[in-house]
Amino acid sequence: MRIALTTVLVIAAAAAPAMASNRIFNFTRGMAGDYGINDGGGRVDTFTNTYNTATRQFSFSVTYQNQITEGFWLAVSPGPNPKGHSGELAMIYFNASNPANITASIYAYNGLNGPSSWQDGTARAGVQTPDFIGALVNGVNANMARTDAAGRRTLSVSFNASSIQSHLPLDPIDRARNEWTGVSFNTSYGIWFHSVAGLQSTTDGSGRLTSWSFNKEGWIDGQNFTTIPTPGAAALLGLGALAAGRRRRAA
Repeated sequence: MRIALTTVLVIAAAAAPAMASNRIFNFTRGMAGDYGINDGGGRVDTFTNTYNTATRQFSFSVTYQNQITEGFWLAVSPGPNPKGHSGELAMIYFNASNPANITASIYAYNGLNGPSSWQDGTARAGVQTPDFIGALVNGVNANMARTDAAGRRTLSVSFNASSIQSHLPLDPIDRARNEWTGVSFNTSYGIWFHSVAGLQSTTDGSGRLTSWSFNKEGWIDGQNFTTIPTPGAAALLGLGALAAGRRRRAA
């Protein structure tokens, strides 16, 4: 279903200085590094992730060697493996099962080893209130695409992450730790990325997930990768910040 947002803040990011810190990480299958890989939800060939610390533009694009993947969940960090880091990182639930209506919902990651953040907000005992940050609407506050060609599939998303970066964790314990990094990274990079096939997902009118299930799952989990600077890309403009329902702090 198409996500309807009550509030969407459209913010054009100001052109960054020539030496703005635009960082990029390129993954190529078989490369060296501290990571694990599983092809159950799609055989990843390459992915590219960029983040600009000045404009807060975030872009992620992954290409698979087959065409079974219908979505993914993704958390990134400024170095460590995201698993176990509750109340620090954002988690993106990306649904491209219908290429004509691609959606994404953003939650604070609860640190657990599974896609339960949309149902449970923290790693503490019991089920805690999920910490919904906002939703992406294609062509409004994000560019999202699914492209099939020559037996391969590419999924991509690009958006201005200002609302993610200024998010205050809902859980008071997580908030008190003040370790929120959202989707940012700089010279070092960590990733927790799970591709899924047979995805079935629904949302409510604000973009909150009401279901998320799948038949097959694969992953790339890694840490302490080294990024490279790309100052020439710093002039990208953001489509807009995520819709936000709570007060945000400045990051």
